[in-house]
Amino acid sequence: MGRSRENEHLMEFLGKILQQVVRSESSADMWGLYARWLKSKGDLTMCSEALLKQVRSYQGSDMWKDRDRFKRFSYSGPVAT
Repeated sequence: MGRSRENEHLMEFLGKILQQVVRSESSADMWGLYARWLKSKGDLTMCSEALLKQVRSYQGSDMWKDRDRFKRFSYSGPVAT
């Protein structure tokens, strides 16, 4: 029981850190990581918003010109691995 509570506390703390990071940096990978965290919390609406921001972050990037990078993106989907 104590471990479960500790894990929940750590997940909440991680979420607060991710929120701060995406507010200041907002790179595509950070949005993807934040989307995964939101999905793990069951917040699918905010998860889809974060995924949208991840994809928008890729617009204008060199990913579309780098074949290997684009393959990794397309195989894994928009969420960072």
